[in-house]
Amino acid sequence: MATLYEITANFRALQDLLENDEIDEQAYKDTTELLNYDLSDKGDGYAKILKSWDSDINGIDLEIERLNHRKSMLKNRQERLKFDLKTSVEIIGTNEIKTPLFTIKIQKNPAKVECSNKDLIPEIYWKFSEPPPPTLDKVAIKKSIKNGTPVPGAVLVQEEVLKIK
Repeated sequence: MATLYEITANFRALQDLLENDEIDEQAYKDTTELLNYDLSDKGDGYAKILKSWDSDINGIDLEIERLNHRKSMLKNRQERLKFDLKTSVEIIGTNEIKTPLFTIKIQKNPAKVECSNKDLIPEIYWKFSEPPPPTLDKVAIKKSIKNGTPVPGAVLVQEEVLKIK
C-alpha cells in the first residue's frame, strides 16, 4: 500500500498531466478512482489512529486530574501532621526531639517584612523603575526596622517552623 505522501504526490502528478493535456479524461477518471480508493483506505487508517489517541489523551487527562487531587490531599495531610507535631512539641516545652532516625526541631525562620498597608509606607522605601508599577524595597524596610526606625504600614514577622532531619 502506498504512503499518504505517495498518494498525494500521485494526485499532483495526475493533475499536472491533465493540465498539460498529456492524459485523456477517461484515463484521468480511472486513475483518480484508484487513487481515491487508496486515499480513502489510508484516511480510514489515519482516522482510527487519531480516534485512538483521543481516547488515550482523555484517559491521561483524567489520570492527571486524579493524581493532582491525590497530591493536594497528601499535602493537606502533611501540613496537618506537621501542625499537630509542632503543637505537641511546643506544649511539652522543648524545641528538639531526637529519635533513632530523626531529629525534630522547631526553628525560627529569618524575619520577613509584612506590609499591612502599602499606602502608609514612605516613598523612600519604594523602587521606581521602568516599566511601572513601583515595587517595595523590603531589604531597606527590614534594615530600618532592625535599626529601630519604625516604618508605617510594615512590620517584621518571624515565624517558627517544624524541621525534620
